[in-house]
Parts: sequence; structure tokens; C-alpha cells
Amino acid sequence: ISLSSEGNHTLTAFCRDLNGNISATIQISYTIDTSVPALSISSQSSLAVSSQAGAISSSTAVWRTNRSGSYTIYEGSSCSGTSIASGSAIANQDNSFIRSYANFSGEGTKLFQICVTGSNGLVGFVSFALQRDDTRPVVSASPSTGNYSSALMVTVGCSDVGGAGCDKIAYTKQIGSSPTNPAIQGNTGIVTSGLVYSSAIEISDEAITHTKYVARDRAGNISNVISQTY
Repeated sequence: ISLSSEGNHTLTAFCRDLNGNISATIQISYTIDTSVPALSISSQSSLAVSSQAGAISSSTAVWRTNRSGSYTIYEGSSCSGTSIASGSAIANQDNSFIRSYANFSGEGTKLFQICVTGSNGLVGFVSFALQRDDTRPVVSASPSTGNYSSALMVTVGCSDVGGAGCDKIAYTKQIGSSPTNPAIQGNTGIVTSGLVYSSAIEISDEAITHTKYVARDRAGNISNVISQTY
């Protein structure tokens, strides 16, 4: 007897011998459930963390499963090895998992695997990565400080080699004297002084223009402020 369709099945049976005697009836229930838990990452507050003061120190991953079960979180690329968290998950409810820079021995990227075992014993999983980046980005301007005989547009760039990648640049500009320093909050990315750089900066003709620049990377590290005069 083949039972292949999903759901609950009940088998009722009895037998007869050659003398015509009838056995007692038995009834057995079977449940066919081949559904693997489907997991998803709803959000991740940051893809990178840093040990630098004022930067992003921790990241929260919010995840869900479409069916209830027990879960285990592993550091690595599979549902095996040393677990770092475990518990019970309820279907279609948010679960949070927090990692900080202190969970890293140094700079680098780690992969985490969230694994849920359903009531049928099948395992579903989802993975996410987190990077520790303690290195400040570097901001630069082109052309650099100097005297120019024609109209000038200054482009500003950010470099974060091997890091989490550049996030934004802020700048200040003033004619005749040095402006205040531009500033970006490391952990939020909010520009608290100056303007967000989005396109080349026009330099005024027949004037001495002072500019300053600062950059932030995705781990919340802030570059040193550089100054250029044209």
C-alpha cells in the first residue's frame, strides 16, 4: 500500500483464516510531511562591526521560519560543528541574533548558519555573514591644494581597501578662511557638521577657497579630516 500524498492517512485492516474466522480490526494512522522549514533573514542592522570608539559595535540579525521547531546557530557554513546559540522557534515570528566585534579574534569575516529542525525531523537553514573592520577609511580630493588659472571642480573619493567599504563623505567649504571640520556620527552615519558629498564641488573664481573632507565606512569607522586650499 503506497502512502505518498501529504497529510494524515488512516489504515484500517482485518484478516480471515481458511476456517472463516475473522480477526479483530486494527487501525493505524500515518502522517506524511515532507516539508522542510523555510528560513529567511528579515533584516540585518549592519553588515560590519568595529572595535573603534563610536563605530558600530554590534549587529542584530532578525530571522524567521515558516514552521515551528528547535533551532541551533552555528559559526561556519553548515548545520554541524560547535553551536553558539540554540532554542525553540515559533512559526512566522521574529527571532533576533546579536554578534559584536568582541566575538571576533581580529579583523575578518564570519559566516553564521541558522538551522531549524521541524517536527518531521527535516532541517532547513539560512546563512548570513558579518565582518569585523577596525580600519579607518581614507578620504582624498582631486585636484589637491594649489593655485589654478581656470575654473575648478573638485572630486572627492574614499578608499577602504580590505574593509567593509565606504559609506559616505561629508565636506565643508568656506572662502577666505578655514571652515569648521565636517563630522559624521560613526554608529548612525548622521552628518552633524557640513554637507553630504554627492557630486563634484565647484570652486569659486578669483578667491581663496578652503575645503575639508571626512569619510565613513560601513562599519562606522571615521577617516581623518583632510584640508585642501584652492
